[in-house]
Amino acid sequence: MASKLIILGSSNAIPTTGSDNTMLSIITENSRVLIDSGINPIVKLDEAGLDINAFDDIIITHFHPDHVSGLPMLLMTMWLTGRKTPITIHGSDHSIDRMEKMMDLFDWDKWPNFFQVNYHRIPHIVSQTILETPEIHISGTPVSHFIPTMGLRMYFKQEDKVVGYSCDTEPCPGVITIGKEAHLLIHEATGPEKGHSSAGQAAETAMRANAKELLLIHYPTGKYQQKDIIEEARQVFTGKISRAVDMQTIQID
Repeated sequence: MASKLIILGSSNAIPTTGSDNTMLSIITENSRVLIDSGINPIVKLDEAGLDINAFDDIIITHFHPDHVSGLPMLLMTMWLTGRKTPITIHGSDHSIDRMEKMMDLFDWDKWPNFFQVNYHRIPHIVSQTILETPEIHISGTPVSHFIPTMGLRMYFKQEDKVVGYSCDTEPCPGVITIGKEAHLLIHEATGPEKGHSSAGQAAETAMRANAKELLLIHYPTGKYQQKDIIEEARQVFTGKISRAVDMQTIQID
């Protein structure tokens, strides 16, 4: 089976009809990885035809509500549907500390037969390995947001392809590291705000990183969308540019 990425959500912090908060899933022959858990991961995974209990790894890029608010519901639904196998949540110390506090608030330890939740704390340094399997290597690099946040670099070994994901960030060297020579750079396009990037800034990063293709994500959707972000990016980046949409499947080949 060819590896793929599924865009479960593409919107910025304000979800709209048809556009959920940004979250991604990685699907390989033997691995299922969820990247962030926005407002309704259960419905989005079901819509994508994915079994929630097939996921053994969740990566939290940072602890903002639009990236973690659906996680308690996801874990509870896994428990309610009979999950027995452990799950690992990967994140920075900042994210994991808050995740543990959130678990405590729900008194998970008192829920009967709750499956094991393991935490993998990722050092906040450049190109730190998060997860490695025979099929994929995922590393995290700090980017520039309001709180400790990591962007991701995914190397699909069998396909010999690199995909970078900026997460939420203003332009910074970390994103260049993530996107360097990438076959695809998935980059946020919230706008030219502190802690975020515009489509034009995303395009400049893609150009500086020498990425082959740019996919814009985490942008204002629905009634909040005000400009043509693809046209804005096209003024800077000459490679292929597209805009992520919910339920989009990206084949890694």
